Amino acid sequence: MIFMLNNKSNFTKKEYLDYQKKLFALDKKNSLVVVFPSNVYLPMYEDNEVRLGSQNVSKYDLGSHTGEVCASQLKSLGVEYSIVGHSERRRDGESDNDINEKIKRLVDSNIKIVLCVGETIDERKSDNFVDVVIGQIKRALEGIEIDYNNLIVAYEPIWAIGTGKVPTSFDIEKMAVAIKNTIPVKVLYGGSVDDENIESVLSSSIDGFLLGKSSLDVLKLKRMIDKI
Repeated sequence: MIFMLNNKSNFTKKEYLDYQKKLFALDKKNSLVVVFPSNVYLPMYEDNEVRLGSQNVSKYDLGSHTGEVCASQLKSLGVEYSIVGHSERRRDGESDNDINEKIKRLVDSNIKIVLCVGETIDERKSDNFVDVVIGQIKRALEGIEIDYNNLIVAYEPIWAIGTGKVPTSFDIEKMAVAIKNTIPVKVLYGGSVDDENIESVLSSSIDGFLLGKSSLDVLKLKRMIDKI
């Protein structure tokens, strides 16, 4: 099982180092665990069986792009995975074209891609939410030759993120199957998953979870791993 831990903009330096120490000591029970800390903490990562990821990447390569962190820089820090297309980035103006360009940069630097997709509550109610998500995937990958072993799709319904609401395991399974019928990739579920409801969102086609708030508590993570 895969557990990807999106720390978002959390932890002071001391808090992060304490968290990382606890995370590295965790019994992962053969699960793949990837931590996505804030960019400022990427250089503090120490080689460990927990893998390292970035929460974002620039659509540009090296050059005069103030405030950007490009794929080749991330690669030089040992980053193996990068999230692209998270709903919080899309909310702040990231377009399909931006996502497409970022994926190109990650492919060029041989960094594995975690592509986030998901529907709004209005799109869910319209009953074409599967088509919406598949459309996001197709636009993100348009014109790109990609090794699907280096791509993971994270299904995160926008209406579920941070709300405590989760889709049924039937709906998660339906989406995971539709994605895998479109491209041969591993599929994660994300959106209000925690140690109390993780068993209810399990489905046979889900390969793991992208965790947000619940990624910040190593004890909660341990309970989730123990339940799988």
